[in-house]
Amino acid sequence: MQITSSDGVRIAFETVGCGPPLVLVHGFFGQRSTWRSASHVDALADSYRLVLIDARGHGGSGAPHDIDSYRIDRQVDDVRRSPLHL
Repeated sequence: MQITSSDGVRIAFETVGCGPPLVLVHGFFGQRSTWRSASHVDALADSYRLVLIDARGHGGSGAPHDIDSYRIDRQVDDVRRSPLHL
């Protein structure tokens, strides 16, 4: 699934499990599949509704060319727009 950020970048995410929401954001050079390969999804999905996000420029998310698109406040906004209410 995807959401659109406040500056128009498409942000890819998926939800897994049930329970209170827990957002997992990968590190630099990663993508949301990192959490699966490290077995974190298997360990947490029974207790939490995991929201796995591909940060802008990573995985299935859009990769804008403008360096300002990668400011931390924009990335924080991407997480805030994630589907925590689903």
